[in-house]
Amino acid sequence: MALAGPVLGTTILKYFTASGFTGAQASVEAMALGNGIVNNILATNFYTGTTVGTGPGPGSGTGKLLGLVGPVVGQNIATFMTAAGFTGSQMLNTALAIGNGVAEHITTFGIVTAIGGPTAVGTGTGPLVGIVGPVMGQMIFTFMTAAGFTGAQALNKAIAIGNGIALSMSTAVVSTTIVGVPAPPPAGIYPAAGVETGKLT
Repeated sequence: MALAGPVLGTTILKYFTASGFTGAQASVEAMALGNGIVNNILATNFYTGTTVGTGPGPGSGTGKLLGLVGPVVGQNIATFMTAAGFTGSQMLNTALAIGNGVAEHITTFGIVTAIGGPTAVGTGTGPLVGIVGPVMGQMIFTFMTAAGFTGAQALNKAIAIGNGIALSMSTAVVSTTIVGVPAPPPAGIYPAAGVETGKLT
């Protein structure tokens, strides 16, 4: 599987519904959020990790982004929404619903693929970079505008959501398993450390 805007939108809508936000507007907003968030992640993210294992040889890493926790993402979104002038229990419930949806979707469907060397067999770890809050917010706002949400309030909300998600993802860590073909013995049995690069998709 892979990240997909409509699937994220459906997940956010599930949490909207659980928090009491229902109806056509909830569905439209959830889909706009899902599409904006995923389109931005796919367009901008980049992973560079350090690898350890055996080699030398080329290796392909596959893994996940670890450390995204829904309520934490939601609280980060709420912090930025509060700073933008959105307050009250409904704001917090909305932020937590978005945070839970984002964390569940990325944890379930997001796959990091990477290539590198000279570690042919081993593990890789490092940060996911390139996701900038205001840039994500603008992408969210683009989809919100297309869905009929316009004006300064919609833009401020989109930027706050983007900032909260970007902050949360900046503290998460990619972990990969590297599989490749090391050089023949004796060279291929020695420890090898290197760098791998890739993307979350």
